[in-house]
Amino acid sequence: MSYDLRKGCALCVAFLCLGLAAQAQEPYPRLDALACQKAIEQVEEPFYSRFHVQCIAIAADYCDAPISGPVLACLADLERALVAYVDAHAPVLPDEIMGGGFVAHSYARQIKALKSGAQPTKRCAQELALDRQTCRLVQASTRIFSLRSLAAKAGVLLP
Repeated sequence: MSYDLRKGCALCVAFLCLGLAAQAQEPYPRLDALACQKAIEQVEEPFYSRFHVQCIAIAADYCDAPISGPVLACLADLERALVAYVDAHAPVLPDEIMGGGFVAHSYARQIKALKSGAQPTKRCAQELALDRQTCRLVQASTRIFSLRSLAAKAGVLLP
């Protein structure tokens, strides 16, 4: 295992635990998937993709723990945090990037979709409660990944 990979894993675990401790005063503690995302920001691909998934998956898995309260409420809180982060930071990205060709065209299409909001697809609405919330969480997670990718293409540092 490379040093960067171990460092990324350690940072993910540390920030998830710190998020739990910081939110202990809440009625039900939650893991801080956004802090985990921040911890892996400097990790290069392909490790970033894997860690991104793990940040969300670990926080979602935690929702099954009895201490986290009702599972659906926990997953909804996680989704809301991800959506709020993207909605707060998407406006800092430009609508277009310089250059031509596929990258610039693809960026313009992707940024438009990202800034249009986090409306879950019709497919999510057709699922049963737990599957519907999981579907919504996956969509929110995908938006976080897109935000990072588009920020990198635009040369914008996210706070």
